[in-house]
Amino acid sequence: MKAKQPTVAVMPHNREGFCAQGNRPRARLKICLFAVSAYCLIIALMLAACGGTSDIPLLPGLPEAIAFWQKQAPDDALVLSISGDINGDRRPDTLIIYRTPSGECLFIGILDTIDGYQLTDTIMAPLENQAMFIRNIGGNQSVAVFVSGQNGDKVGLGCFQLIGAEWINPFGGGIFDGDYAACCGL
Repeated sequence: MKAKQPTVAVMPHNREGFCAQGNRPRARLKICLFAVSAYCLIIALMLAACGGTSDIPLLPGLPEAIAFWQKQAPDDALVLSISGDINGDRRPDTLIIYRTPSGECLFIGILDTIDGYQLTDTIMAPLENQAMFIRNIGGNQSVAVFVSGQNGDKVGLGCFQLIGAEWINPFGGGIFDGDYAACCGL
C-alpha cells in the first residue's frame, strides 16, 4: 500500500513575488496607526478647546457659591469652575478661574462653611487653556488642587493645598516656582 503524499497548497506568484504579499499587513498597520493618531489628535484638540479660553457670561440661576463670588467681583468674568471638598469638611466647595477687566486670570476657592460662604486667597492662574482638578494626595482628607494651562507656548502646572484660607505649595518651594509662573504671564 502506498502512503499518501501530503497535499501542499501553492500560493500564486506575481512579478513582485512574496514581498508584495508581505506588504499588505504593513500597509494595513500604517493605515491603522494613521487612524489612531488622527483620532488622538482630534480628542486632544477637543479637550484643549474645552479648556476655558472663552469667558462664560454670568447668568441668573448659577450655583449659590458662584453667585456669592459674582457679588464680590461683579466686573470679573468666570472662565472655569469645578466643585469638590477642598478643606476636608465634607461640604462641596467651589474653585474658579476668572478673568479681570485688565486681562489677568486669577484662581480662587469659595468655601461652603456652616456660617456661609468664605473666599480664599487669590492666586495667579494661567492665561489660556486652563484646567483644574482635585486629588487626594496623602489620605486623611489631604487634598491638593492642580491648575494647569498656558500662555502662548509656555505651559505650566501648579499644585496647591489649602491651609485655613491660604494656598501653599505642598511639595515645598514657592507657589510660583518653575513653569507655572510663565504660564500665568509672570
